[in-house]
Amino acid sequence: MNAFFYYWKSVVKPTDFELSCLDSLNEQTIYLKFFYVDWEPSFKQAIPVAKMHTSDQWLFKKFNIIPTVFIINECTQQIDSIQCIALAGKINGLIKDLPGQSNQSNKRNPN
Repeated sequence: MNAFFYYWKSVVKPTDFELSCLDSLNEQTIYLKFFYVDWEPSFKQAIPVAKMHTSDQWLFKKFNIIPTVFIINECTQQIDSIQCIALAGKINGLIKDLPGQSNQSNKRNPN
C-alpha cells in the first residue's frame, strides 16, 4: 500500500514535521495544489484563484511533484464543450508557467 500526500496551501513552505513524515515513509511524490479555478460571473469566464507561491525550488528538486488543480463545479456548468477544451489548454499553460515546472519535466523525461 502506498501513502499519498497532498499539500493544499497556496504558500509552499512545508514544516519540519511534514518533511519528517515524508522522510520516514521514504515518500518521493507530493500532490501539490497549484491553484483552483472558479467562475467569475462579471467576466463570464473561469479564472485561476489562489495560485501557488514559493520562494524555494528545493522541493521541486527533492520530490516528484504532481500538479493538482481543483475546478469549481460552476465552471463546467457555465461553459460548453469547446470552451472546456480552451479552459484545459489555459490550465495546462498556467501549470507550465508556475515555479519548478521546467525542472519537473526534465525529471520525468531525462532525454
